[in-house]
Amino acid sequence: MMGTGQPDIGFVSLWGEYDCARIDELNEQLSKIKNADIVLIDMRDVAYADSSALTCLIRLKKHMAWNRGPGAVRLIGCTRAVRRAVEVTGLDGTFEMYGSVKDALGNLGYLRCVQTAG
Repeated sequence: MMGTGQPDIGFVSLWGEYDCARIDELNEQLSKIKNADIVLIDMRDVAYADSSALTCLIRLKKHMAWNRGPGAVRLIGCTRAVRRAVEVTGLDGTFEMYGSVKDALGNLGYLRCVQTAG
């Protein structure tokens, strides 16, 4: 949000299993929120994410860093399998993980959502 001092928030809700067969779909969803300052990705309904899906998330984070500053990618409600994949690959230091949208927003208060994709 230009001039308000509040960051723009991007939000996307993912579902199912993400592997190389769904990468184009995932990239399309993430492209809608790539210009936000902070991205919230609802992972509650994601049963599986392989390395190609995690690579998409890394590219999103890099795009945000190159274009908007550090940018934050916050994963919400990761299932045990997804959390394990993030931790095993060492990406738990790259992505912030939260149990709920409220927790992910923390003390930021109300912020404008720049794009909702689903």
